[in-house]
Amino acid sequence: MICLVCCLFVAAGCVGETSSTESVGKIDRAMDLGDRLEAQRECDRLFRNPALLDSLPIDDLCHLAIIMADLADTSDDHRDGNAAQAVLCYRTALRRDSLATVSYLRSLDTEEYRHVYLLNQLLRPITDREDGVIYSSDDDVDAALSDSVRTIVEQ
Repeated sequence: MICLVCCLFVAAGCVGETSSTESVGKIDRAMDLGDRLEAQRECDRLFRNPALLDSLPIDDLCHLAIIMADLADTSDDHRDGNAAQAVLCYRTALRRDSLATVSYLRSLDTEEYRHVYLLNQLLRPITDREDGVIYSSDDDVDAALSDSVRTIVEQ
């Protein structure tokens, strides 16, 4: 009797759980159907449990990074959170296996490259800071001026 009760508790606890792979599948289906709201809800559910990300293979992490960057690009309400989650997925994939990550990114259609560009732009200051690079506000101004001067000279 005690064993039966324990089994029922365990079974009840497992009913609401979904694996990270199932969650990615649900996100994909929602995106394929154009249901960005449902995709956002599934992403929110997935990221509530950060341990699930540890179980994702590199391809799924990269895929999620692209999806989150896409959702960040098209959602005003969740822009910052989605961008942060996209960078988290991208950075995790790069740290785990940079060659597999680059291989995945090279396999993308060209229309997805804008998301890769966004991810690289968001990740660069983080990695620079970790590497000890210090920026000043003049760095951005100097870069903009040199680009302007180069454009004028080339004309």
